[in-house]
Amino acid sequence: MLTGLPTRNLGSRSNPERLTGEPAIGWSRFGLSVPGPDSLLRVPSGRSLRREEVSPYLLSRRKRVLDLMLAVVILVIVLPLMLHIALLIKLTSRGPVIYTQERGGLHHQPFQVLKFRTMIVAPERPGGFLPQACRGDRRVTAVGRWLRQLSFDELPQLINVIRGEMSLVGPRPHALSHDLYYLGHVAGYARRYACTPGLTGLAQISGARGETLRPSDMQRRVALDLHYIRHASVLYDLMILSKTIALTFHCPNAY
Repeated sequence: MLTGLPTRNLGSRSNPERLTGEPAIGWSRFGLSVPGPDSLLRVPSGRSLRREEVSPYLLSRRKRVLDLMLAVVILVIVLPLMLHIALLIKLTSRGPVIYTQERGGLHHQPFQVLKFRTMIVAPERPGGFLPQACRGDRRVTAVGRWLRQLSFDELPQLINVIRGEMSLVGPRPHALSHDLYYLGHVAGYARRYACTPGLTGLAQISGARGETLRPSDMQRRVALDLHYIRHASVLYDLMILSKTIALTFHCPNAY
């Protein structure tokens, strides 16, 4: 349960950079907050969230309308860039331009996430488990490394947003094989499914992205995701999106 989950407003005497790992962007002026460090150790292990534990905004049509309007506008703006990226991928490495992967969506429903291919085409490992990308990963192509550093490989997911499979803001979806592992090792992980997965999220702008070497790395992301699910609003989404854009050209955990 999220009831009693301690939060710390960024306008308090505490240093917001200590809480999120990123510089403050004036969240307190808008009455927004992020979980304090102590809350990361108190994520409940229940399997599902009650309706009252989910922000009414996430259950309303406003969220979907905002997603659809912004996704269409952004797609029109970045379409020329996406066409150039597709051509670069096609000319520099063998394989498809678009990479698809089955990931867990709202209420555990699987869907095919779309990404620009950033790695060489390799046979799937036995058992279907996909190793995470890591710093210096030799599977990443030259073009792919540039795309991943700028997160441009995620641009095709605007199509997922328009389809209704994803939201612009929400917990990031993971490969199904990774989901199975985290469900058994990370408290509260299943509760993330109460929200449509997002192209970006509170965890991503708070520095909680990149390779997860141990369950405790994922625990911090879950705490941030659950905080978002409880406190989501139009303003919160717009703040997260603006922070995402600001971090596009400076994110040390992108590789």
